[in-house]
Amino acid sequence: MDRAICPHIKRDGSVCGNKCWRPTGCYRHWSLHEKNIEKIPCGVCKKPTISITGYCPKHSSRFHSLNYRMRQKGVITQDSE
Repeated sequence: MDRAICPHIKRDGSVCGNKCWRPTGCYRHWSLHEKNIEKIPCGVCKKPTISITGYCPKHSSRFHSLNYRMRQKGVITQDSE
């Protein structure tokens, strides 16, 4: 096996650059590789997220409250029938 350089991009935009054996990253970043593959951009701010709704926590609250209101509306209509 050849040595590789960690390709992880840090928050400041620089590359990690640590020497490692794994092509996915060094001892600090190899587990982040799997998590980062699953992330999709938020529908509003484009911040990476793994949320099922496709929105980051900041923007998902409006959808949770909308779902809550629709459930309550369904309960009221079922009670009146």
